[in-house]
Amino acid sequence: MISINIPVEGVISEIDIFEKKIRRELVRTLFTELVDATPIDTGRARASWVVDNHGTKKPKRKGTYGYPSMPPVPQKDPVYIYNTAPYIVHLNNGHSQQASPMFIERAIDNALRRINAL
Repeated sequence: MISINIPVEGVISEIDIFEKKIRRELVRTLFTELVDATPIDTGRARASWVVDNHGTKKPKRKGTYGYPSMPPVPQKDPVYIYNTAPYIVHLNNGHSQQASPMFIERAIDNALRRINAL
């Protein structure tokens, strides 16, 4: 009989670290794809993407809108990525000549393809 000692705590710790890396990469990829796909007129819709684990945060932006920086990735579930622009649904339905309808769904598909390719 062969006996093998496996330090379970070390393996669990490595799994936790790997999960955090995957979570961070998934959220960053989704956020970037969504921001890049969002049509720009004033920049408000593009600047209104939010990442948090509450689903209720509104970006504090006044004046000029720019490319939003990647917010910290929440370490707890659930993680929400959403847009607070009141007209984002209309944009996604095709009310912009800069982006075809369903650009959000295509951005999510692109992000998932990128993640699966890793």
